[in-house]
Amino acid sequence: MRTPRPLAWLVSALLVACSSDKASAPTPPPAAVASVSITGLPDSATVGDVLTLTASVRDAAGATLSGRAVTWAVSDTLTATISATGALTVVGHGPFTVTATSEGKSATATGRGILTRAANRFAYALVIGGANSATTSRVHNATGGGVRATLSGGNVIVTFERMARADSSWRETVMVTRSGSLATHCHLNGWGPAANRRDLEASVSCYATDGTKLPGTFSILVFGNGTLEGRHGFVESTDSAITHTPAGARWYNSSGQAMVVNRTGAGGYRVDVNNPRATGKVENYFVSTIGPYGTTCILSGWSFGTSSNVSCNRLGNVGADARFAKQLIEAGRPGRRWALGWNDQPSRPVDVEGAMLSTYAMSSNGQPIRIVRTTSGLATNGVYDVRFLGMGALASQSYNLQVSAYASGTVTCTPDSSAAVNGGADLEVRVLCFGRYDGAPTNAYFTILLIE
Repeated sequence: MRTPRPLAWLVSALLVACSSDKASAPTPPPAAVASVSITGLPDSATVGDVLTLTASVRDAAGATLSGRAVTWAVSDTLTATISATGALTVVGHGPFTVTATSEGKSATATGRGILTRAANRFAYALVIGGANSATTSRVHNATGGGVRATLSGGNVIVTFERMARADSSWRETVMVTRSGSLATHCHLNGWGPAANRRDLEASVSCYATDGTKLPGTFSILVFGNGTLEGRHGFVESTDSAITHTPAGARWYNSSGQAMVVNRTGAGGYRVDVNNPRATGKVENYFVSTIGPYGTTCILSGWSFGTSSNVSCNRLGNVGADARFAKQLIEAGRPGRRWALGWNDQPSRPVDVEGAMLSTYAMSSNGQPIRIVRTTSGLATNGVYDVRFLGMGALASQSYNLQVSAYASGTVTCTPDSSAAVNGGADLEVRVLCFGRYDGAPTNAYFTILLIE
């Protein structure tokens, strides 16, 4: 029997009605964010590292939610920065907290920025100051950061990236030696952390014989505690008028003994070292003046492993109080080339080469250091060629030279030029010594450091 058409029509209408009711049913609301967690942040990371952080968003049942917006923030932007996608860049030293937030729920994670390992706090440069700018050459920075020089108010600011004194246990010293022929001498004005708390800035001024500031060329060396092999120590005199032990951040001694600065008279100082040397070891000392033009400080003697003396003098070779930075050095960096010595015969015969006394000279390759007094143009005094045997390869590489006048009043000694000699086997450095106030070539004692 055929179904009547009215019944078929009714069934079809009911099906359509049911389908319409189903399509209009309300969509369940999305699950609420109940928790957020952060992954990808280690306990510490080195400046320059870029880390990819991930925020996991979950509902009350612990199910992962996708497509939810997450905002990122970091507590200290001088230590780390973070992008909208969770890419974190370490830019400074110290602790920081990262926060990830989604729909009112947040999670935090803590990390620490590390500038560099303590053993890497070693850097140097040859700086050439010009009328409008300053440049660097023969540059090295063991932290992996750069070195740059800029002019500021007649001073040269040398910036060593990642070298800031970030931990209370960190120490550093700065050495400056005038070089070339653009200025009579160069003084340190001081040094300290840059505004970004990551870099170290050292300020240097160079002067003509009349005290006028002018562009100068100088070698600058920075190293931190524990950076060098063997015994080493340094002190930054912070008060020129009294006997004092500088604040803890201003001195270091590998023996653990304090570096006391004893004022013995006008412009006279004895620094207690108390760091006995081992058999067969050699030590040298170096001094850089801190402060304005008026007075220059030089070495005036030392007693092995016990103490070292500094003499500060002004025009007329008159003792005058001044600040200084002083270093005790026995060796260089592990696995690197170095040599140090003392010119013990300033008036040695011209053109007669001899070896520096082994009591005061040593090199990483065990070879002697030779020296000859020579002439240059009209100068018949104060011209020395120091030959570092077996160091010729350094001529085409990176190294730093530091020279300190010794027991010679107002005399300045400076490295003037260097080159490979003896078929490329040796490195020869010309050292010039002259009166600070009149520029007259003068025979003088000096200590010298070559360091890679």
